[in-house]
Amino acid sequence: MSHKEDPQILHVDAPKHKLYALVTFKYNFKHLVVSIAVCASKPETQPLPYSTFTPDPRFPIYSAADIQVLYDFDMTGGGPVCKVLIDGQVMVSKTPQRGLQHDELRREMAALVITYDAEGRLGIDIATPDLVGYVKHAETGVIIGFVREWIQSSRRGATLAKVNMARVPLDTRQKWADQIEDTLDNLHSIDLLWGDCKPDNVIVDKAEDIWLIDLGGDYAFD
Repeated sequence: MSHKEDPQILHVDAPKHKLYALVTFKYNFKHLVVSIAVCASKPETQPLPYSTFTPDPRFPIYSAADIQVLYDFDMTGGGPVCKVLIDGQVMVSKTPQRGLQHDELRREMAALVITYDAEGRLGIDIATPDLVGYVKHAETGVIIGFVREWIQSSRRGATLAKVNMARVPLDTRQKWADQIEDTLDNLHSIDLLWGDCKPDNVIVDKAEDIWLIDLGGDYAFD
């Protein structure tokens, strides 16, 4: 593969590692491109408000300026998915470059509110991370994403895709299959589908229980 086809990526945090100042340097041997991600984006790339969205008042709104980035998982899917720290609490943030113009983001936020309501109303436990709050642009105040509960993964691997199944006891594998089935049943009972169902979107936590993530996959609400 040529150098042109193989750019290197460096993620460099500005002082205090704030989400609004996360800087990505993308370079190859011919040129250097600097782009400011999320809340420090150039004016022409700042996320626009989504006219029909109203934040649920039960959830707090955090400025990206107050969010400390601990780890950047992904910059390839339209914007950062980060492990972050807010007021001493570890969470996961999702803040696509286009903000709420990103369909999957809106679907996931809506799904997390639905699961939150269903757990309280029906007294059921749905094994998906809880919505913690919304994230707003540090300069414009526009809602650009959300933060959800952080699930500490098992020593076996960050997701089911990373787990070496040959080393997992049969009874544990059966437990995981049952937990996935139970969670899907609970989601279907409240008219939600897990559209992006794949091993990469299944977390095995420290207690070796299953959690489903990324509820904003390719499906639509009725």
